[in-house]
Amino acid sequence: MPAAGPAPRLVPFAQAAHEHLQQIQDVTPALTPTSTILGPYDVPAYGYLRSIILDVHAFGGSGSGSGFSAAEDAPWSVISEIALIDTNGTPVVGPFSGYDLYLVNKYGGYAYAPDPKLSPMYSGVAASDGGFRFCLRVPVEFSAQDGLGSLPNTNAASTWKVRITLAPANHVYGTTPSLLPSVHVRMHLDAWSQPSRTDPEGNTTTQAPPAVGTTSYWSKIILPVSYGFNTLRLLRVGAHIRNLLFV
Repeated sequence: MPAAGPAPRLVPFAQAAHEHLQQIQDVTPALTPTSTILGPYDVPAYGYLRSIILDVHAFGGSGSGSGFSAAEDAPWSVISEIALIDTNGTPVVGPFSGYDLYLVNKYGGYAYAPDPKLSPMYSGVAASDGGFRFCLRVPVEFSAQDGLGSLPNTNAASTWKVRITLAPANHVYGTTPSLLPSVHVRMHLDAWSQPSRTDPEGNTTTQAPPAVGTTSYWSKIILPVSYGFNTLRLLRVGAHIRNLLFV
């Protein structure tokens, strides 16, 4: 009787799937004294959505005198509102400001580098021309090890959407440039592919992330606080709490 071969194994989702990066939008509006609405932009349908990668680069400003100064929370404050909206029209991340998204990236407990200021792509507001650059993620998945939290994104007829509003220039600069810079905004989809049913060795693969449909929502509320002892009621209830950030 021939000896039995090794039993086929079940390949975990994060090993069977492939990482996929795809451009969503590339625009370069000028920063103005008023707000500038961008989008909403459709997120391409592909596999399982992990995050939206946002690259913001301001350049081309000029001024005179002692140079430019940064306003509070700059350069993140160049985004006055950002939101990731699911196929049912429900915000999953936001709406909130670019500084709020910076805090989510830094303190949210994700696998990538926790502080976006430590990224080689980061540069603060330059005194010479008011330029700056940063990279942030709009997070969906919260466990890169196994894909937990990544969500199905395969319906091209009903897409996720990203909405962004650029802030007025005085939200970014204490001293406003005489020639305001342009803001290059690039967005990319970060996703998992849909795995094949078997790998090249014939092992069965896991077709979806663990507990598929598990969703991490980020939202913001502003609560009035008076001098002395306060008891604050959190308004978004009915789910498990993963993080609370107090600013």
